[in-house]
Amino acid sequence: MSTYHIAFENIGCLETVSLEMEEQAINIKYGMNGIGKTTVIKALKHYYGGGDPNLERLLIPLESDRSPENKTDKDIGKVLVYDKEYFDNLFGRSDDVLNDTYQLIIKDAEYDAEVKTINDAIAEIKTIANREEFKKAIDFFEKELKKDFLKLKAKGTDYNAKDSLLAPFIDGIQLKKLDPKSPIFEYECYMSSPFRAQWLEWIETYKPENIINETCPFCGRTFEKPGMKLSDNIAEIKAFGTSKEVSKHNGAQKIVDTMSSYCSEAEQSRKIADINKLDKKIDMVIVEPLNTAKNALVPEIEKIKFFRDMDAIVAFNEFDNAGKNAKNFAQKIKDNLVNPEILYVKSNQDDGETNLVKTLYLKINDLVGKMDNMCSRLAVMAKALDQKFKANENLINSFMEIAGIPYKVKVTAQKEESFQTCLTYKKEKNLTDDRLRYLSYGEANALAVILFAIEAKSFDGLIVLDDPVSSFDNNKRYAIYDYLFAGKYELLDKKTILIMTHDFQTVVAFANNHALKHKSRSFAHLNLLNGKLNEHKFWAKNIKSSYLWYKDYLEDPSNSIIGRVVAARRCIEISEGKGVSMYHYLSGLVHSYEKPLRDKNDPTSVLDEATIQECDNEAKILFGDESFSYDSCYNQINSVQKLCALYKTVKDDDCFGKACVIRPMIDLKNRNLPTAQINHVKDVLLDFLCESFHVETQFLYSIEGVNSIEIPGYLFEKFDEIAERFEEIYPED
Repeated sequence: MSTYHIAFENIGCLETVSLEMEEQAINIKYGMNGIGKTTVIKALKHYYGGGDPNLERLLIPLESDRSPENKTDKDIGKVLVYDKEYFDNLFGRSDDVLNDTYQLIIKDAEYDAEVKTINDAIAEIKTIANREEFKKAIDFFEKELKKDFLKLKAKGTDYNAKDSLLAPFIDGIQLKKLDPKSPIFEYECYMSSPFRAQWLEWIETYKPENIINETCPFCGRTFEKPGMKLSDNIAEIKAFGTSKEVSKHNGAQKIVDTMSSYCSEAEQSRKIADINKLDKKIDMVIVEPLNTAKNALVPEIEKIKFFRDMDAIVAFNEFDNAGKNAKNFAQKIKDNLVNPEILYVKSNQDDGETNLVKTLYLKINDLVGKMDNMCSRLAVMAKALDQKFKANENLINSFMEIAGIPYKVKVTAQKEESFQTCLTYKKEKNLTDDRLRYLSYGEANALAVILFAIEAKSFDGLIVLDDPVSSFDNNKRYAIYDYLFAGKYELLDKKTILIMTHDFQTVVAFANNHALKHKSRSFAHLNLLNGKLNEHKFWAKNIKSSYLWYKDYLEDPSNSIIGRVVAARRCIEISEGKGVSMYHYLSGLVHSYEKPLRDKNDPTSVLDEATIQECDNEAKILFGDESFSYDSCYNQINSVQKLCALYKTVKDDDCFGKACVIRPMIDLKNRNLPTAQINHVKDVLLDFLCESFHVETQFLYSIEGVNSIEIPGYLFEKFDEIAERFEEIYPED
């Protein structure tokens, strides 16, 4: 089986990463929390998932000028990741178990081919409907025409200027005219220009000291003529009207002109345009051509919007809403056939037709002529989708049945929402309004994993699962393994899968599950040392109970004596319990007591000499050493100085052995110098190591060939520092 290496440099807190991957196999990578698994997944998502800038920022090492590098020796292609982000996105809506469900449930090569054929058929229509000219028309009708042209007040006796589009016209349509005899008549060109509102605003803020040579800011002309300056006529110019009034008036005129430009019928267009020429008070009769035009034009604008959003999925939804009836669907398309005799949108391109609506009309009409072919394809698509809906509903629902989740899913096609997968409670037909309110986190996570697997079934790249089953109870674990890797469905069979987990029970389950024995599996134990994340490969046969690991450790004379004593005590605890004399005998040595106690809180509960002798004889057999006795062992570990020397003999990668030596150091310090302190933070850590964290009780299983029962990295990093500090503080006993 071919292999490749996932390799990175300088990602987050990791200097190097090297992980071996077997293709078309389940690659299980086990490591404690905080070791860098999530950082590796982020790197995979960044380099093979589209290059999210946020991920790139998170990968940059802190307080370093080093840059992240991808050293992977194979082009993985794409990566699909199940993690918390996937779960959150999946349950991010209140009405749909899946976002874009059709992508996950029904997407395959056959489906893609049908979608492409339908999209090709409507491509020209959609392209034309999305032209900028139509966008401007839609924006005008949606944004500028929110109000009525004229709106009567509540009593119906007058017009409400505040809520009327033509409010500036209510008291007379025309702006004030300039008297030709007025000394400011020479400014008439500015008063009547498109810039009149801006020009008046400039006049309103006119300050002679800020003006250079009486120059107009719009055209550069000077305003001087013999005997007169602009500054001498400011008051009369202001009497013309305010810039605000003129601006509103211009806006109203622009709305009328724009409405006129969108009317295809010439006479109606003229009637609307003439409104801007009136010099009398405006009323509803005068405005009626505007209302008539608006009522005719708005439906045409809606038709354009219908085709702007059109694609194969929208077409299918319309076909489905029409009862999968070709005649009804064809009528829906015909109902949206734009009318160039009503709407005129000037084309800005040299495409042979000045009215862009006519161009769109011809393309839609051509589609109507080919409707039989379109409906045939949609009918085939509908039949295939129904089969896929049913198959996936059955798959998901049977999974939830054996996983003990009391819900069902129903996949449906929804208008404007594509395909939805909705969740229903078995005993009620109504849809739930908040899925997570009804599902426990474990249930929701199990459902999310199975839905992810359905999506991954048609995925050809690397599939990554970040601790997918650590929150599950046993029956949900069985259901997941069965549906993903074994059983009837085998959704991820022959896929290249990377499973990152901190839960050793997950490793044990993959190793011992009989249904998976014929599947290609790869196991590795991750270890982090000095910023380097490496792995130790192992096989299912290397996983054994911790009893056997402790037994091997105590029987190895190359290990430290105190580590072997701790391992022996754990074996006695597992096989006989904590009540036997041998357990107390070994505990006395673990805590470096001069004599073993039945109760460490009662100094008078010393084991009698006969019992100690019996335990000495049993210990000789346990440790394979005829010279072993309680006293001989105690004399090797009864001072901090001796323990510091012993610590130096422990192998560098033996974190179990180091922890076993550190603990009696702390015990001796607490008993002999109870008030001595290293510093506050370290003293809290020492108390934790001695009183709360018992390295030998952490696991039920272990890995043969990995020389440790695992210690959290943040503790392991402190062991050498603590030992050095003890040696510095207590050089002599």
